[in-house]
Amino acid sequence: MRSGHDEISCMLEQRIPEDAGDYEALSYTWGDPTEKRPIKCCNKPFLVTENLFSALRHLRYADRGRVLWIDAICINQESIPERNQQVGIMGDIYKSAREVTIWLGEDEQGNDAVDAVDRILQELSVIDREEWINRYSVPNYDDSLGDPQIWRSLEWLFGLPWFRRVWVLQEAALASSAIFMLGQQTLPWKNLGFAAVAIARRAFRGWAGVKESLLGFEMFILMDNYRERLVQGVEIDAVDAVWLASQCNATDPRDKVFALGGIVRKSNTLDAVRADYNASYEEVLRNVATACLLKQKSLTILSYVMTPAKATQRGLPSWVPLWEFCGGRHPFTSAKTPFKASGQSQIKLAMSDSCDALQISGRVIGILNEVGEGPDPSTAASQAGGSLRFDTDDLLDPRRDWLIKNWKLASKVLPYHTLEDDIDVFWRTLCCDMMPSGEEAPYEYRESFLYYWETHMGLNRSKPDLSKFGKFDGASQKWDRDRIIATTDNGSLVMGPPESCCGDVVCILFGSDFPSIVRQTADDAFQLIGECYVHGLMKGEALERVETEDFVFNIK
Repeated sequence: MRSGHDEISCMLEQRIPEDAGDYEALSYTWGDPTEKRPIKCCNKPFLVTENLFSALRHLRYADRGRVLWIDAICINQESIPERNQQVGIMGDIYKSAREVTIWLGEDEQGNDAVDAVDRILQELSVIDREEWINRYSVPNYDDSLGDPQIWRSLEWLFGLPWFRRVWVLQEAALASSAIFMLGQQTLPWKNLGFAAVAIARRAFRGWAGVKESLLGFEMFILMDNYRERLVQGVEIDAVDAVWLASQCNATDPRDKVFALGGIVRKSNTLDAVRADYNASYEEVLRNVATACLLKQKSLTILSYVMTPAKATQRGLPSWVPLWEFCGGRHPFTSAKTPFKASGQSQIKLAMSDSCDALQISGRVIGILNEVGEGPDPSTAASQAGGSLRFDTDDLLDPRRDWLIKNWKLASKVLPYHTLEDDIDVFWRTLCCDMMPSGEEAPYEYRESFLYYWETHMGLNRSKPDLSKFGKFDGASQKWDRDRIIATTDNGSLVMGPPESCCGDVVCILFGSDFPSIVRQTADDAFQLIGECYVHGLMKGEALERVETEDFVFNIK
């Protein structure tokens, strides 16, 4: 880009990423494609979006040129062959750049956001980091984050569209150095990353943000984690990456797969994520699912099946995840799970020649005979974009009714076949026996649950103490979201998909970490409804306790 103060002008140069010399790459959101501004490119008129025009105006040096790579200018967006080729090397482009500049716009609130991060870092600089995290493990509003302006600034920052754009996953993760620009203000990635990790250790109930802000914050934390893993040479799993991308925004839904090529480059599913804009979105989805099943020899991708009916309507098998609908429910395998429901069994998988049907060996462990109400009204409110701050008037009464109804349902299979205390069976099922991280829930959660129960039943007249039930509440809020409780004909308690119905089959698919719920169809095949938690049968016990023969499930 040429220097100057008048008309924005640039020239194009052909370079190979690994031998391109000193250049920067720009990461930004296109903005409204109908709002265009003129610049000069190779001495010819060229239209760019309003947001890119603003970025160029701030990036241009007054006294010297600047070498930048910008997708909207460097890629002919009208040529599918060129888009396929350039998207395929985009990871190398961002990885080879001296620095990736992240343009977040020129809103005046950017100054407040940078000041908010600086205030957090200043506080962290005067005390030990772990001491700060432990001191403020729950919000008490005595520290800097108690300032409402700090929260408003952070909500605004993480609510910006950039934090939910799918292409930024590889643009930021692969950058050797990255810096945010908000107008004339700059913010190094590492500064925001350090502040965000500290904030993340606090209870999310202190966050008064809307859904977009919380999602943007979570996306940034995951991107920061990806950066660390890639620096350490740790391979990013393709399924994990696609799930993360599914929660991002993309003008073309196929980009939620194609944007991952640089991140999962070493994966044996690379062929499935290579950009091919001649393929339909449904073809891309099927390619990813097939590659993950056959090339990785893993059933992990089946955990992301959440809307099988919609898949069928789109002409896809029920075992192909529709990634755009995966944002509400947390797949069990998205965390470090301690469970292996199939024990030491080995996966036995085959696929029809038409790639429509999966033949998977497993075992039936029960039939659903009663299904509870759901999902949890408080998590449903959060998912819909409501306030995330604890509010007794809005949340306690709906949550109380939900708890009572599900306790009555759970009581029908108590005392339980594991011989555990009834309360322990119930609270472990509500949080699927996992901490938010996915590790097995510790016994101390019992006390947290009891306080939680008493509070929702109205037995505690004082203002709820989040530090007492926050541990259990955090786990329950994550794992019971978009799930319902059910019971089986042989006395097991299940937490499964809300689409579950009486008569559905609960089974163990050999090689899987979690049980699954399937539904028999008219042609004696099965539709995959989704993964589930079955209390007491999560570590291989089902293959010993339930006396049924091995069965080949033909899943379409």
